[in-house]
Amino acid sequence: FQTNGAIFWPDFWKHVPNNPMFSIFDVAHQEDEFEIETGQILVDKEKTWKGLNLAYFIVSNEDYRHYFFFDKDTFTTAFKALHIQYYQITTY
Repeated sequence: FQTNGAIFWPDFWKHVPNNPMFSIFDVAHQEDEFEIETGQILVDKEKTWKGLNLAYFIVSNEDYRHYFFFDKDTFTTAFKALHIQYYQITTY
């Protein structure tokens, strides 16, 4: 957390590989990556404010919102698009 400024926990599902969000935001899809469980996230708002603002923009914008499963993909997609490091827990 001190290094990256964000920690996410995995959900039970993996990303859908053909979701247009990957090409829209120029983010590489990783086969083995799980969606995140947004019931708990740990973020340092000072370090990650740009990613948080892009995630907010995504869920607020009807042009993008339908590509995402609510907020599940918005955080990691926004962080990846802006090259913001985060750590994702590997166990449930």
